[in-house]
Amino acid sequence: AYAAARPGRVRVVPSLGKLRYLSALRCVSAVAGNSSSGIVEVPSMHIPTVDIGMRQRGRLCGKSVIHCGDSMQEIADALAYALSDEGRRLAREAENPYYRPDTLDVIVKAIAETPLQTLQTKKFYDR
Repeated sequence: AYAAARPGRVRVVPSLGKLRYLSALRCVSAVAGNSSSGIVEVPSMHIPTVDIGMRQRGRLCGKSVIHCGDSMQEIADALAYALSDEGRRLAREAENPYYRPDTLDVIVKAIAETPLQTLQTKKFYDR
């Protein structure tokens, strides 16, 4: 309904896919929602995240993530902070706790050193 009332300003897209999503992040001032992406990927782009509601609560996150409730006023206040000079500065300076410079090496090493005979084959059952 929100998008239908604003056809020239808002467009609903079910999924951008990974490449388009990461490309779109270059064009935004903040990300708002309850997706893990706002906690895991967005901080690496130095963009503030407004985490709405309880879904991601308790999860490790960077200082660029602003948690708020789901009321209109709480969301508006969190967005105002995210877009403020202080909120934007915090996002620029905050570290992403999920970033590790050697992630690819760790994954490759784990795959290379895992004996294939120890892996279990997934079984499928047709009904």
